[in-house]
Amino acid sequence: MSDGGVVLVDVNEGVSTQTHTVIKQAWAEKVKICLVLNKIDRLILVRGMDGEQVYHALVQIVEQVNAIIAELIQADMMEGGKVYEAGGFGEAQSALEEALMFAPDKGNVAFASAYDCWSFTLPSFLPAVAEKLGMNARTLQKFMWGEYYYSPSEKKVSQTPPAKLSQVMFVQFIMEPLIAKYRKCFSEEVLQSAALTREAHVKIKERLHKLMPTEQGIFKMVIEHLPAPDQAQGERLKQFCPALTNPALNPSLHAVRDAIVGCKQSPSPDDGTPTTVYVTKMQPFSARLYDLTTKAAEKSVEK
Repeated sequence: MSDGGVVLVDVNEGVSTQTHTVIKQAWAEKVKICLVLNKIDRLILVRGMDGEQVYHALVQIVEQVNAIIAELIQADMMEGGKVYEAGGFGEAQSALEEALMFAPDKGNVAFASAYDCWSFTLPSFLPAVAEKLGMNARTLQKFMWGEYYYSPSEKKVSQTPPAKLSQVMFVQFIMEPLIAKYRKCFSEEVLQSAALTREAHVKIKERLHKLMPTEQGIFKMVIEHLPAPDQAQGERLKQFCPALTNPALNPSLHAVRDAIVGCKQSPSPDDGTPTTVYVTKMQPFSARLYDLTTKAAEKSVEK
């Protein structure tokens, strides 16, 4: 019944079977999703990664999730009888991949530590960086993810490292400052004491939540990238109430369909807009039982 969804990936564990299952389910239900890369604090504190290592770990996860999306796009196009060309389905596939795949510079990926109460997307983080560099935030957003480097002496962005030890811009302007804040609170001595570690987490929560509130980063992404109810219900009506999309629908039910699609609420009982209530029940069951039931149903249909 969701208008949209947020898929959470534990960056410490990476893309799991559960991640694949959730994305596949959202795809089947036509639920548009955003991506949240969570537990970045653990990459810093538990695995001791530096900015470059964290960046490459995050890049790998985004690529793995996009590989799942690409598989689902191809499967749908093959099922729809599209003509397969050398290397793919041509422009139609490219357009879908551009629209549906995840890219931090598009703003549909959030970085987070739910435990330490912070999150951000590139659009929410970059205004402060852009002001510091004297650049336009929207322009800067295009270069903050990928192999882009900033030269302080020339004050310009390039794809060639200006010096031997130059870092990509995401590392230089986001990850390294973030890691520095963690290192300041979590020294080796602190990490060896459970009590001191708890105190350090309280301090880092206070500091980072003020700068990058969890609710703001993710909530802004949801507003900008997931459909509003009056858009989503029209697109998904066939999924959750297929009877109302039947061309032979009883005319008496047209008002019900229009009320659901438009999220209409009646200002008075006399204007003809019906009150609609959708009752749904969550029923847990095993994946194996689901597979067996589905196969049995398919064989029944074939017969």
